[in-house]
Amino acid sequence: MPHDEESALRIECVEIQNYRKLASVRVDLASETTLLVGANNSGKTSALIAMRAFLAGDANTFRLEDVTLSGWSELEAIGERAAREQLDEDEAAILLRDIRRVLPSMDIWFEVSASESHLVGDLIPTLDWSGGRVGVRVSLEPRNIRELATDYREARDRRATLDPATAPSTEESLAPEESPTFPVEAATDGVATQPVVPEAVPSIPQRSSESFPIWPGSFVEFLRRRLARHVTFRYYVLDPDKLAPTVDGLALPQDLDDPATEIDASRLRDLVRVDEIGAQRGLSESRARSNPLASSAETSRLSRQLSDYYSRHLDPTDSPDASDVEALRTIAQAQVEFDKRLAEAFAGALGEMQSLGYPGVTDPRILVASRLTPIDSLLHDSAVSFLVDDASGEAGGSVRLPEGHSGLGYQNLISIVFQLMGFRDQWLGVGKARRGARGNEIEPIHLVLVEEPEAHLHVQVQQVFAKKAYEVLRNNPILQDEHAPTSQLVISTHSSHIAHEMPFANLRYFRRLPAGTQRTVPTAGVASLGGVFGTEIATKSFVTRYLRAQHSDLFFADAIILVEGPAERMLVPNFIRVSFPALDSSYVSVLEIGGSHAHRLRPLIVALRVPTLVITDIDAAAAGKSAPVQRGADQQTTNPSLKEWLAADGSIDLLLDAGSDEKLADLTDTSAVRFAYQVPVEVDLGGDGSTEVLPSTFEDALVADNPDFFRTLDGAGLTKKVRDALATNMTAPELMVTLFESLKDAKKAEFALDVLGSESFESVKTPGYISEGLRWLESKVIKVVVDTGSAEV
Repeated sequence: MPHDEESALRIECVEIQNYRKLASVRVDLASETTLLVGANNSGKTSALIAMRAFLAGDANTFRLEDVTLSGWSELEAIGERAAREQLDEDEAAILLRDIRRVLPSMDIWFEVSASESHLVGDLIPTLDWSGGRVGVRVSLEPRNIRELATDYREARDRRATLDPATAPSTEESLAPEESPTFPVEAATDGVATQPVVPEAVPSIPQRSSESFPIWPGSFVEFLRRRLARHVTFRYYVLDPDKLAPTVDGLALPQDLDDPATEIDASRLRDLVRVDEIGAQRGLSESRARSNPLASSAETSRLSRQLSDYYSRHLDPTDSPDASDVEALRTIAQAQVEFDKRLAEAFAGALGEMQSLGYPGVTDPRILVASRLTPIDSLLHDSAVSFLVDDASGEAGGSVRLPEGHSGLGYQNLISIVFQLMGFRDQWLGVGKARRGARGNEIEPIHLVLVEEPEAHLHVQVQQVFAKKAYEVLRNNPILQDEHAPTSQLVISTHSSHIAHEMPFANLRYFRRLPAGTQRTVPTAGVASLGGVFGTEIATKSFVTRYLRAQHSDLFFADAIILVEGPAERMLVPNFIRVSFPALDSSYVSVLEIGGSHAHRLRPLIVALRVPTLVITDIDAAAAGKSAPVQRGADQQTTNPSLKEWLAADGSIDLLLDAGSDEKLADLTDTSAVRFAYQVPVEVDLGGDGSTEVLPSTFEDALVADNPDFFRTLDGAGLTKKVRDALATNMTAPELMVTLFESLKDAKKAEFALDVLGSESFESVKTPGYISEGLRWLESKVIKVVVDTGSAEV
């Protein structure tokens, strides 16, 4: 691997295996900011959680549900072997190897220069290593495989001491105190019916020995309750020469050597410090409204964050030095004066108590004294307030409002920035933090994970955050040196505005893989978008500029539609709303891009693997000149997308007669691209019956399918020309020629607005070629919904 001797130690990538939907993926990390994008339920959140869990978490936080579902059957088979009376040393080793392949793990690969070798000494694989790549696997595995087997065998034996007939095995059964169980009616045609709830006491389920579940009914059920008790993290050195390239977005993790070189957990944790900002930042007032007794510290989130920052880095009472003496003197003087005032204020009340005989001679006396601390002064409701300009000219010139009166967007931004600053300063030991238990040690890598920062943020603020967040993490003189430690920021987002502020090279696209693609259950793959265009610099530049101009939600869509021009861009979403309910309820990204440029998006569309419909014009030409579509006229299409992407030979006659399957391109197991262009239409203008016409554009195809609608449509420009043409006695083919000429210099967007503005718009028939394409896309989306219907984890 080529390596820059001056570059700092950094995480190059992580490979996650068997963790939720991430059966085997690689996430490459940029040297500064990495953006995780993708549709809902594609695994972005799982990736962030996995990074935190394996780099800074505890093994006992893992649950059975964290194991990829396809591995549960393998665990069951392992459990049957583990339940044997005795396991010799070889059997135990084989069992450990097999369960290790099913449980989650993560490989962390570092980029290291030879001059930094002292930082990764235990990770260096061979004596001849001279800089480059080193790796470590964090493996979740049984602490002691024999103890796990014994525990399961004993639990199963306890269950077996009861009459097996009274303890049916059920995968979903829980402990009796957790879930009541009712008798189940006999299956009909192989399908079990719903449980029968006793009618005598419907609100209090009646149990019986015939239906009482006994734990554990299976090894998987045993692990659901006991996994955390038996697992631990182990750390193994990896071989850089065995790091295989990904295949179609899926990682191929190496097998561990036998025996594998194991290292202590501290070696990894001394390398990487991990901080995280979750999506739920607790800034709303819902808690205060639902709980009137909630304290100010609980409801004033910004006040709490500022006080936390103060206590870590600024508090003069914490190991004071010379710079803190003046602040301490001021606090002490204020406390003395306040105590005098308290004594005067309470003198009357305390004297009144003495007149009642208390305190007596032997009773302790009451003393009222203050306790002034900087932290307490930051925890009240008005510790953080916002100044509002006042133009009235009165003294002060501004009005203060408490933090709860500011918009959630500002609160969220301030909260995130303060947390980033706090993470940075705690890592570097700024202020009082340097006197913590860590001493002066600084981990070489600071990895910060931020989940969905766009919550409550205005579009412009999202863009500013995307550009400035990393600068906040590096805003310290210590970090300006070329040999300074490394900061790496990883953000997951659903915001197209944040995505468009990042270079393509920084985007990691998470795509959903239906069941049967990689495993027997739905999983995920990851694509690094920086390499999708290869060496096509011109194409890459065009696509980057185009997507930034469009602000599309391409990276978060269930389906994509590329359209030819503004008329289609306005009308196709409305056709979907009226006639295609499944598409209307899905995340469909509609991009306007001319037929001469759509093919430039091909590498990106193929990488995303999202079902895509390209609605384009057939663009007929004769002798190199644009012409109305005709059969048998030796016409060729000038549309590069049809020729280069669809791989058509360009013959208009062949395109007109192409079947539905012949309009498909880039077929994969999970997606496809389909083209929709103008096809022959049967038109009845009310004269000589139906006649075949050959539209050339979206507009004349729309007219051909809706002549009655356009006869009465109000409007000027192209709308008037269409209305006037339909009022004549011309034939349908003559109408197409007239419209072709009218469309050369027409304002198509105005035409589309006239159509949209009609009170009878919902009666407009979708042009046949578009309707056919939308039906295909709808079928693909419905399949995606079936395959990935669960919420993202």
